[in-house]
Amino acid sequence: MIDIQKPIWFGGKPSIGIADYRIGQGKVQVQITYVRKDGFRSFPGHYEMDSSKLLKYPVQTVKGGVKLHVARLSEWEHYPEGRPKPVYTPIEEVKEVSKQERLL
Repeated sequence: MIDIQKPIWFGGKPSIGIADYRIGQGKVQVQITYVRKDGFRSFPGHYEMDSSKLLKYPVQTVKGGVKLHVARLSEWEHYPEGRPKPVYTPIEEVKEVSKQERLL
């Protein structure tokens, strides 16, 4: 599974770019790890696409000469996680300690 920090925004529509060297045989699986301020992922679950289909999408060259095959997010097969879970861990409540317990 390939972790993507955030999608590429082309004209207000999210897209995913996968480098040539990450595309293998079979299906390419991707999850977008971007987390909003409320602690939930903006794009929960994971996305899949056949590598042969992904190789037919346009190529964008980025820094370092890395070539990305860029496909709109709507073109990927989406597999939701079910009910989204917050990424952060909640702070546990602090138990009040009596004066006598503090001295021990």
